[in-house]
Formats: sequence, structure tokens, C-alpha cells
Amino acid sequence: MPHSSALIGSMKQSGLNWDAAMLPHWGEPYPMTNTIIGGATLWVLKGHSEEEYRGVAEFLNFVAQPEQQAWWHKQTGYVPITNSAAAILEAEGHFEKEPYQRIAIDQLNYSDPTPDTKGLRLGNFVEIRNVVEEEMENIFAGNKSVEDGLNDAVKRANQLLEEFAEMYQ
Repeated sequence: MPHSSALIGSMKQSGLNWDAAMLPHWGEPYPMTNTIIGGATLWVLKGHSEEEYRGVAEFLNFVAQPEQQAWWHKQTGYVPITNSAAAILEAEGHFEKEPYQRIAIDQLNYSDPTPDTKGLRLGNFVEIRNVVEEEMENIFAGNKSVEDGLNDAVKRANQLLEEFAEMYQ
């Protein structure tokens, strides 16, 4: 079960018969909302010269351009960071050739963001995501019951959160 649109290239090369779809939804009374964003991140750290920060600003302005984001999306599978980049891809017919890549964009834009779906800041996010993925795979493979797998995911994720909190207190 891939956790990133960036894995689509590997999936295509696997020779497996696969497809992609919007995330399932429970239905009423819970409204379907947009998903949260995750994935690649660029960080700018403090402690550099003004000249270096100007260079960083130029670089970030460059990579944020719609044309660059459209190129980045085609090369990596990551979701473009602007709707204007998605519009370029749409106009080029990219999503007709790669319809599953449109799903991630549609899922992120499904509704107006809510306080719960604007994104999250979570210590050890990648490690927690890996734990949840491992436990879900255990459930799907029949190695654990749903209850045991989810309880183990909670225990392991909470341990990672506690370790993060101790490290940054």
C-alpha cells in the first residue's frame, strides 16, 4: 500500500495490475473532506548570511513557478504545490495519460480545508506513518486482528511521540 504519489513510477515498473482511487469514506453523518498534505519538504535554517538567504529566496521562487512544479510533478509524481501548475498539466493532457496522478490533487482539493485538514505538525511523522503502514499490512495479511493491529499502531506511535517530546523539552 503506497503512502506517496512519488511511488507511482515504481508501481508502473512493477508489472503489477494496479489502480488508484479516492480514499474511502464512511458516509453520513461524517462529511468527506480534503486529505492532509505530506511528503517532500524544503527547509531553510537560521544562521546564514543575507547573501545566502537571497540565494535561497531565488531558488524557492524558481521551484515554486508553475512551469517548474509541472515539470517536478512529471519527474517525481509528487503533487504540484500550486493550482496553476495543475492547470498546466491539465492543459497539456497529462492527466489523460496518467489519470491516477489527478486523484491526489482531487483528494487534496476535495473541500475547503478545516482545522483538522490544513496539515499537521507532528514529531516523528515519517516514523509514525511507517508504524501505521506496518500495522495495516499486518491486518491485511491476516497476521493480526483489526483491533490488535490498531491498538499496536497506537502504542507504537505514542512511544514515538513520547521520544520526540523528551528530545525537544
